[in-house]
Amino acid sequence: MPIRWKRALKQGVAAASLLLALYWIPTWRFQPEFAFVFRATEVLCKSCNPIPDSAVVALLDQGRSQWHTCLKIEGADPLPALLARLHSLDRKIVPFSQCTRSDETGFSTPGGKQAMAVFLHDWRRVSLTKATVSTSESPGFILGGAGWSCDLLRSGDLWSVGDCRMEWI
Repeated sequence: MPIRWKRALKQGVAAASLLLALYWIPTWRFQPEFAFVFRATEVLCKSCNPIPDSAVVALLDQGRSQWHTCLKIEGADPLPALLARLHSLDRKIVPFSQCTRSDETGFSTPGGKQAMAVFLHDWRRVSLTKATVSTSESPGFILGGAGWSCDLLRSGDLWSVGDCRMEWI
Protein backbone atom coordinates (compact mmCIF):
# COMPACT_ATOMS: atom_id res chain seq x y z
CA MET A 1 0.00 0.00 0.00
CA PRO A 2 2.71 2.60 0.80
CA ILE A 3 4.29 2.15 -2.64
CA ARG A 4 1.01 3.07 -4.39
CA TRP A 5 0.74 6.28 -2.36
CA LYS A 6 4.27 7.28 -3.30
CA ARG A 7 3.56 6.62 -6.97
CA ALA A 8 0.30 8.61 -6.81
CA LEU A 9 2.10 11.48 -5.07
CA LYS A 10 4.82 11.55 -7.74
CA GLN A 11 2.20 11.50 -10.51
CA GLY A 12 0.27 14.33 -8.79
CA VAL A 13 3.41 16.46 -8.48
CA ALA A 14 4.25 15.80 -12.13
CA ALA A 15 0.72 16.75 -13.24
CA ALA A 16 0.75 19.95 -11.14
CA SER A 17 4.16 20.90 -12.54
CA LEU A 18 2.92 20.32 -16.08
CA LEU A 19 -0.17 22.49 -15.50
CA LEU A 20 1.91 25.33 -14.04
CA ALA A 21 4.39 25.09 -16.94
CA LEU A 22 1.57 25.22 -19.48
CA TYR A 23 0.20 28.30 -17.70
CA TRP A 24 3.55 30.13 -17.54
CA ILE A 25 5.14 29.23 -20.89
CA PRO A 26 2.65 31.15 -23.11
CA THR A 27 3.21 34.36 -21.13
CA TRP A 28 7.04 34.22 -21.35
CA ARG A 29 7.36 35.98 -17.99
CA PHE A 30 6.93 35.15 -14.33
CA GLN A 31 3.27 35.41 -13.45
CA PRO A 32 2.46 35.26 -9.72
CA GLU A 33 -1.30 35.55 -10.12
CA PHE A 34 -3.12 32.34 -10.88
CA ALA A 35 -6.58 32.45 -12.39
CA PHE A 36 -7.66 29.24 -10.66
CA VAL A 37 -7.14 30.90 -7.26
CA PHE A 38 -9.70 33.57 -8.14
CA ARG A 39 -12.23 30.96 -9.31
CA ALA A 40 -11.80 28.99 -6.07
CA THR A 41 -12.31 32.16 -4.03
CA GLU A 42 -15.51 32.96 -5.93
CA VAL A 43 -16.86 29.48 -5.22
CA LEU A 44 -16.03 29.68 -1.51
CA CYS A 45 -17.47 33.16 -0.98
CA LYS A 46 -21.14 32.61 -1.74
CA SER A 47 -22.28 35.57 0.41
CA CYS A 48 -20.03 38.01 -1.46
CA ASN A 49 -21.13 40.06 -4.44
CA PRO A 50 -20.13 38.22 -7.61
CA ILE A 51 -18.65 41.47 -8.95
CA PRO A 52 -16.78 43.84 -6.59
CA ASP A 53 -18.85 46.86 -5.53
CA SER A 54 -16.37 49.41 -6.88
CA ALA A 55 -16.43 47.66 -10.28
CA VAL A 56 -20.25 47.87 -10.35
CA VAL A 57 -20.10 51.59 -9.44
CA ALA A 58 -17.53 52.21 -12.20
CA LEU A 59 -19.62 50.32 -14.78
CA LEU A 60 -22.81 52.16 -13.84
CA ASP A 61 -21.00 55.49 -13.98
CA GLN A 62 -20.76 55.20 -17.77
CA GLY A 63 -23.37 57.85 -18.62
CA ARG A 64 -26.42 56.19 -17.05
CA SER A 65 -26.88 58.51 -14.06
CA GLN A 66 -29.93 60.25 -15.60
CA TRP A 67 -31.79 56.95 -16.11
CA HIS A 68 -33.74 54.94 -13.61
CA THR A 69 -32.07 51.54 -13.66
CA CYS A 70 -33.27 48.00 -12.97
CA LEU A 71 -30.05 46.19 -12.03
CA LYS A 72 -29.27 42.48 -12.24
CA ILE A 73 -25.78 41.15 -11.39
CA GLU A 74 -24.83 37.65 -12.48
CA GLY A 75 -28.49 36.63 -12.64
CA ALA A 76 -29.48 37.98 -9.19
CA ASP A 77 -30.47 41.22 -7.52
CA PRO A 78 -27.66 43.29 -6.02
CA LEU A 79 -27.06 42.90 -2.28
CA PRO A 80 -28.60 45.56 0.02
CA ALA A 81 -25.17 46.97 0.96
CA LEU A 82 -24.37 47.68 -2.70
CA LEU A 83 -27.80 49.25 -3.28
CA ALA A 84 -27.23 51.53 -0.27
CA ARG A 85 -23.84 52.57 -1.67
CA LEU A 86 -25.35 53.29 -5.10
CA HIS A 87 -28.19 55.31 -3.55
CA SER A 88 -25.66 57.35 -1.54
CA LEU A 89 -24.04 58.25 -4.89
CA ASP A 90 -27.43 59.57 -6.08
CA ARG A 91 -28.11 56.72 -8.47
CA LYS A 92 -31.71 55.82 -9.31
CA ILE A 93 -31.29 52.06 -9.07
CA VAL A 94 -33.72 49.35 -8.03
CA PRO A 95 -33.29 45.56 -8.02
CA PHE A 96 -34.39 43.94 -11.26
CA SER A 97 -36.95 41.78 -9.45
CA GLN A 98 -38.91 44.91 -8.46
CA CYS A 99 -39.27 46.17 -12.05
CA THR A 100 -42.13 45.37 -14.38
CA ARG A 101 -42.14 45.13 -18.17
CA SER A 102 -44.73 45.68 -20.86
CA ASP A 103 -44.39 45.78 -24.66
CA GLU A 104 -45.78 49.35 -24.82
CA THR A 105 -43.80 51.05 -22.05
CA GLY A 106 -40.77 48.80 -21.57
CA PHE A 107 -39.30 48.41 -18.09
CA SER A 108 -40.63 50.53 -15.24
CA THR A 109 -39.76 50.96 -11.57
CA PRO A 110 -42.23 50.28 -8.73
CA GLY A 111 -43.04 54.01 -8.81
CA GLY A 112 -44.02 53.84 -12.49
CA LYS A 113 -40.90 55.61 -13.84
CA GLN A 114 -39.57 54.36 -17.16
CA ALA A 115 -36.30 52.47 -16.59
CA MET A 116 -33.40 50.84 -18.37
CA ALA A 117 -32.59 47.24 -17.42
CA VAL A 118 -28.84 46.77 -16.93
CA PHE A 119 -27.34 43.30 -16.71
CA LEU A 120 -23.77 42.69 -15.51
CA HIS A 121 -22.60 39.14 -16.16
CA ASP A 122 -19.66 36.88 -17.05
CA TRP A 123 -17.20 38.45 -14.60
CA ARG A 124 -13.74 37.00 -15.24
CA ARG A 125 -10.72 37.87 -13.14
CA VAL A 126 -7.72 37.82 -15.52
CA SER A 127 -5.07 38.83 -12.97
CA LEU A 128 -4.76 40.70 -9.68
CA THR A 129 -5.31 44.02 -11.46
CA LYS A 130 -7.39 43.10 -14.53
CA ALA A 131 -10.84 41.68 -15.14
CA THR A 132 -13.42 41.48 -17.90
CA VAL A 133 -17.19 41.67 -17.64
CA SER A 134 -20.08 41.64 -20.08
CA THR A 135 -22.74 44.30 -19.77
CA SER A 136 -26.03 44.63 -21.55
CA GLU A 137 -28.92 47.01 -21.31
CA SER A 138 -32.44 47.01 -22.59
CA PRO A 139 -35.31 49.48 -22.41
CA GLY A 140 -37.67 46.47 -22.43
CA PHE A 141 -39.33 47.01 -25.78
CA ILE A 142 -39.53 44.20 -28.30
CA LEU A 143 -36.57 45.69 -30.18
CA GLY A 144 -33.79 47.57 -28.47
CA GLY A 145 -30.80 47.03 -26.30
CA ALA A 146 -27.07 46.52 -26.67
CA GLY A 147 -24.26 44.50 -25.15
CA TRP A 148 -20.61 45.24 -24.44
CA SER A 149 -17.54 43.46 -23.20
CA CYS A 150 -15.53 45.72 -20.88
CA ASP A 151 -12.03 45.51 -19.46
CA LEU A 152 -11.62 46.69 -15.88
CA LEU A 153 -8.42 47.80 -14.17
CA ARG A 154 -7.83 47.72 -10.43
CA SER A 155 -5.81 50.30 -8.54
CA GLY A 156 -5.78 49.64 -4.79
CA ASP A 157 -9.35 48.84 -3.78
CA LEU A 158 -10.95 50.69 -6.70
CA TRP A 159 -11.84 49.36 -10.13
CA SER A 160 -12.05 51.56 -13.22
CA VAL A 161 -13.40 50.82 -16.69
CA GLY A 162 -10.79 50.47 -19.42
CA ASP A 163 -11.90 49.65 -22.95
CA CYS A 164 -15.42 48.54 -23.84
CA ARG A 165 -16.25 46.79 -27.09
CA MET A 166 -19.77 46.56 -28.45
CA GLU A 167 -20.72 42.92 -28.95
CA TRP A 168 -24.28 43.21 -30.21
CA ILE A 169 -27.09 45.70 -30.84
